[in-house]
Amino acid sequence: MLRNLLSEVMRRHLWPIPVVALLVAVAAPLLFLKSAPPDASDASTSTATAAAGQLPARAQRLLDTSDVDQRAARRPARNSSDPFQPPSRGTSPGGRASAAGSDTAGAAAKTTSEPAAVGTPKIPVIVITNSDGEPQKTPAAVTGTERTTPASTATIAVTTRFGVQFPAAVQRSIPRLQTFVSDDSVVAIFVKYSPARDKAVFAIAPSTDVTGNVVCRRENDVCRYVDIAVGKHVRLATRASDGTLRSHRLDVVRIDDTSQTGSPGAADSAPANGSCLLAKLLTLTADDPPLARDAC
Repeated sequence: MLRNLLSEVMRRHLWPIPVVALLVAVAAPLLFLKSAPPDASDASTSTATAAAGQLPARAQRLLDTSDVDQRAARRPARNSSDPFQPPSRGTSPGGRASAAGSDTAGAAAKTTSEPAAVGTPKIPVIVITNSDGEPQKTPAAVTGTERTTPASTATIAVTTRFGVQFPAAVQRSIPRLQTFVSDDSVVAIFVKYSPARDKAVFAIAPSTDVTGNVVCRRENDVCRYVDIAVGKHVRLATRASDGTLRSHRLDVVRIDDTSQTGSPGAADSAPANGSCLLAKLLTLTADDPPLARDAC
């Protein structure tokens, strides 16, 4: 069979084809076994590096430079007088640096860089109270939303009743430091009208038993002050010199703003011994004897 095939190839002049095939089969391995050029290792290394996502140092510098130049070329040039461009910080319109801005920045940096003082002594706070036990308030500036006082205490007239029987005699426009006495002993002193409470404030003798629809303001478990509104009353019980218990009723009948009506207000002059009696009354304890009306 092989012999017939060879004779057929020779007869048809097809012998160059197997000769060329034989040469190709022999020459191909020799071409692949040929030694590589010297820079083949560098090229393969660069190819591997590029495949890994990295570039050689020279190529990277070239790429960065070209990107910067292209971005600068694509960015439109802004005019210094562009109204839509915000001014640079710390620079005046003329291009000079602002001294105020630098000073402010320096002060801020100094403030944040300096540590807080350690061991700063604490200043004690002293609360100053009035004669009726209320802390003194510093007058604040009047604003549109601040509640204003309807009238000053000088234009307020307080009308009271005080006595054993009810109704007792009316006492109109009583002055400040007006004393209320039972058997020559002081049981109460009118301190003032309180605009914040809209009530009349009375200082009470510690030995007095207080009853009624009012609340005592106590200090060291001793009733020192009572605030009585219009139409309210309080019962003040004291022991007389003979040991008997006597009860007096103190009513607040009216509290009038005389600045609107023009009628006489509270008397400007307090009793001569009123301040002295109030000071002594506030120092008494529940075990002390009643304060005499002529103690001052």
